[in-house]
Amino acid sequence: PLPLSSAQQRLWVLDRLSPGSTTYLMTAALRLRGPLAPEALRGALDALVARHEVLRTRYEVVDGDPVQIVDAPAPVDLAEEDLTGPAPADRARR
Repeated sequence: PLPLSSAQQRLWVLDRLSPGSTTYLMTAALRLRGPLAPEALRGALDALVARHEVLRTRYEVVDGDPVQIVDAPAPVDLAEEDLTGPAPADRARR
């Protein structure tokens, strides 16, 4: 375990003051056009996570102090959904 940086400590304190808050979460949606190679996408995401420790870092409290723990690289869990056919609600009506 490593100590938190001052910026990490600030965010950790804010999370403790307002547990479950999504204020500092960053989300995005991407519209992909054209064919998609799921294995290529999975490989690219795995390489990205392996390269950047921040994407594998979690915080825990050890002996009363917050610390950061960098996990080993692991495959990204990527769910696939086939959206080429009718929506589930449309299928149910048929």
